[in-house]
Amino acid sequence: MPDQVASNLNRRASWAAGALVALACLVLLMPAGASAKPASYKLIKGVYNARYCEIFMIDLDDPGNPIAGGVADIYNTIGVNDCPQATWDGVDFTSLASEYSGAGIDLAAPNGPRHWVLDAIGGRNVGVTVTLSGLDLRKVATARFAPLPPPNFKEITVNRSTQWIFNKGRRVRELIAPNGRRYVMQAYDGAATKTEQQLDPTNTELGAGYGVPDGWRYRAFKTKKRWVLTAPTKATIVRDGLKSVYQRYR
Repeated sequence: MPDQVASNLNRRASWAAGALVALACLVLLMPAGASAKPASYKLIKGVYNARYCEIFMIDLDDPGNPIAGGVADIYNTIGVNDCPQATWDGVDFTSLASEYSGAGIDLAAPNGPRHWVLDAIGGRNVGVTVTLSGLDLRKVATARFAPLPPPNFKEITVNRSTQWIFNKGRRVRELIAPNGRRYVMQAYDGAATKTEQQLDPTNTELGAGYGVPDGWRYRAFKTKKRWVLTAPTKATIVRDGLKSVYQRYR
């Protein structure tokens, strides 16, 4: 299995220059004039408040300056396990980076545990299950981050093929930017589930350092019908001060 992981961790030299993030991207090489039907979305249902973790295997642009950013292969536990806490606590990120240094990896970094606020997820071309430092995950994305970590409330363009599905009557949460753009929450950070008050980035009781920038607004509402938010080729996301992640839909 290490050979499978190492082959996934090679630098992608064919990426478009200046791309910030390339998630869940598949390039199909076809003969001239040929065409193919895109792969269908494979659904994972019942994921509302489902817990997951991610491991970023990062090839830094400048190993001496990690905040400069780099290319990351992203491995996620969704659909494999719920990121057992004891297993997650046992992940040795320093040793993991050292193990795959020959494949160009400079840094292994945690993301999570986190929880989805969706009812179902549709995805294409998810990788096979691999084991990294005792934790089973699947490769779901390749991303470029510059800088690391991405700044809050700044848009990141994501190249991916996904569907976020909210059932009718589901309570959803959104950020509204000063220019009117709207972003719906897809996941929040933390080992345990959170209350509505704990998810509200405008809640001053959470302490200093949170809140939203001037001109931004936050609100929650219930869907009037089943809502499928599709990103066929790319999506735009932002992160709030609580590390919750939102996808732009308008």
